[in-house]
Amino acid sequence: MVLEDKNRLLKEAELLNQLFDSYERVLSRLEEKMPEKAKYEFLTGRIQTGKKAGRVLQEEKRYLEEEKRLTKLEVQERSLQKELQECRKQLQELTDKQKEAGREKTEKETVLTEKKVRIQDAILQYRSMNAKKEELDKIIKEIKNYLNQSETILQKKEILQNNRKEILTFLKKYER
Repeated sequence: MVLEDKNRLLKEAELLNQLFDSYERVLSRLEEKMPEKAKYEFLTGRIQTGKKAGRVLQEEKRYLEEEKRLTKLEVQERSLQKELQECRKQLQELTDKQKEAGREKTEKETVLTEKKVRIQDAILQYRSMNAKKEELDKIIKEIKNYLNQSETILQKKEILQNNRKEILTFLKKYER
């Protein structure tokens, strides 16, 4: 919209410049043919026309400056578009990295969970083995007690057998 207005005004300014140029040429010819008073009025009109032309030139200058500013803005817009594209690209890369990190985290959590389960199983097995060991230790202790008692009984039996032999020998001796 600004460009359309600028272009329209530039065309109008160009047409006005052409009109003033034609007007000057006509006035130059008239000036050569006019008397002094008419020349004075003519020059006064020409000065007024020049002032109007000056305003048109000022407008043209203002629009040229506006065009430069617009060009700068367009350059800035393109630059910002490039930056925006770069930011979008970086955002996509970060999003991809974040997704990958999420996948890796999930995989590591899965592995960690599996290791935890294995460790818990090992702990349970260890506890179970300790309980069995304690039970076996009790059984071994009882067996040792029985063996000791059995040994004591055997020793006593042997003593008794020895005593019996002695008694038998003694009885045999006195019996005769």
